Amino acid sequence: VCNVGYEVAGESDCLACAVGFYKPTNGSGMCGGCEAGRYSNATGGSACFECPSNTHSLPGSDANSDCICNVGYEGSDGGVCTACRPGSFKPLNGSGTCSDCEAGFFLDASAGVACRACQSIFSNSLAASSAAQDCRCNAGYTGTDGGNCALCEVGTFKGVNGSSACVRCEAGSYLPSKAGTVCLACPSNHSSSPPGSRTVNACTCDKGHTGPDGGMCTACAMGTYKPE
Repeated sequence: VCNVGYEVAGESDCLACAVGFYKPTNGSGMCGGCEAGRYSNATGGSACFECPSNTHSLPGSDANSDCICNVGYEGSDGGVCTACRPGSFKPLNGSGTCSDCEAGFFLDASAGVACRACQSIFSNSLAASSAAQDCRCNAGYTGTDGGNCALCEVGTFKGVNGSSACVRCEAGSYLPSKAGTVCLACPSNHSSSPPGSRTVNACTCDKGHTGPDGGMCTACAMGTYKPE
């Protein structure tokens, strides 16, 4: 009868279990391969060793280094594997390191395998962002951090990223398009427009000057005047 760690070889011989295999009882049974997540690095094994936490190995593993870090964890093969911090991820098993989320993505949990895209396509986040609130509306769009972003209407603008509101164009400027980041100045130094103007035609010549709405303005000729 063969001892633990040995299997029958021939009619009367006993052969030590190979590395990666084990036999836990006496008798004529055969050695079996170590289960996934375990290994045996010596011949004649009666049991397999369990891989360290947050690692795994293939069936029949014969070395501690066969225990590789799980997805979402980084570290050396056979060693300690630590969870990726929020804002970073690791999609593959093995000894690779965690990678920062790209701009426009975030991850608010540890041991992540993939980053999440910002909710709005009109928002952005810095690399390695770890919260949905890191997604801030782009210039020209307004909304809460981490939420939906709406474009600024014609005649309004927003020149910075973040949750601030769109504001009306100042007097003397206009904006004919949505999602604006800066208003356009009236074309003449002698014309003005009311706040929130949407078209260049809102720029009208000042008193004492004449010209087409939205165009260049010239001073009234001598002997003439324009009161409005």
